[in-house]
Amino acid sequence: MKILVLLLLTALAAAAEGLPAPLSGGKAGLELRYRHENVEQPDKPSTAAANTLRLRLNLRSGSAGGFSGFAELDHVLVVGGVRYDSTRNGQVEFPVVADPEGTDLNQAYLQYAGNAGTILRLGRQRMRLDSERFIGAVGWRQNEQTYDAFTLETTALPGLTASYAYIDEVRRPFGPDRGSPQLSSGTHGLRYDGSHGFGRELKFGWALEYARQQRGSRNPASIDADYSLIELSLGNQAAGFTVGREALSGERGTFTASMNPAFQTRLATLHKWQGWADKFLTTPSAGIEDIYMGLRGSLAGWSGQAAWHDFQAQATGLHYGTELDLSVSRKLRERYEVLAKYADYSASGLFTDTRKFWRQLAASF
Repeated sequence: MKILVLLLLTALAAAAEGLPAPLSGGKAGLELRYRHENVEQPDKPSTAAANTLRLRLNLRSGSAGGFSGFAELDHVLVVGGVRYDSTRNGQVEFPVVADPEGTDLNQAYLQYAGNAGTILRLGRQRMRLDSERFIGAVGWRQNEQTYDAFTLETTALPGLTASYAYIDEVRRPFGPDRGSPQLSSGTHGLRYDGSHGFGRELKFGWALEYARQQRGSRNPASIDADYSLIELSLGNQAAGFTVGREALSGERGTFTASMNPAFQTRLATLHKWQGWADKFLTTPSAGIEDIYMGLRGSLAGWSGQAAWHDFQAQATGLHYGTELDLSVSRKLRERYEVLAKYADYSASGLFTDTRKFWRQLAASF
């Protein structure tokens, strides 16, 4: 991996300097994202107030014979005092805000773009599979999740997109250092989604999904769990309504953290699912059923979302709690974006009440 990175950076530097090298037409980019995150939890003596700034520099080479390269460096800076638990700084008197300070080589890969829509990549890269429920980039966190992998994607056959990935290592969102190893599993499933138009703008959409998960190698837990999703939507470009039910199965009984029999999606972009308060990043051993509905709309350049979740245990029916999520955002002159976001989890049978509020300003050049 280190040799690959050095070769890639050398090629990118040559392109940036305009040298008579096979690669030319390189392009550099800069992104900045400032965020204030406030978290209140009754079980913590202090309220978290995290002010972080992510600086992201990326370099993309030109193409020669279909080959090109890309590198991306992230630095997360804490602005002001450290008043939150980053999962690495030891400030456990505060609620968790999983944005540790540090510098990380976020992406560095070589790519070959062949004929018939075939792309091969080798190196550290961002991966998003469909809705990111199983494989995602965790782009909400300041340090996203990337993969040291070989990937292939092709649209050579009409009407079919085929993908393959061999992943050597996962770079988790908890900073440039390695996180705790996760329990392994094998998952197989199917997804069917589509939409039907009414008139010029109105569309009715649906998504149906089922997956089965079993124990993987070196996993001490006995897992035989399933996942199901049904989601319906109705709307147009300006507004829409969504309703759905998502269930991750579990079992009755008492289990330890290392012997959890519930369906898990360790590599997902979990912030997109089961509420923005992130209370269910690990599925409870009794599983979870999430009944949800959401609204979206846009007006005068502003975009807004509202969602309501009702959570209960899939195996026992215990009511976990409810959550309200709200957000509003706007893009300014294509380069800038402002966002305000709120999540309020009301506990019933699991965890504690949690309120989170975010203010964010992003710019790209």
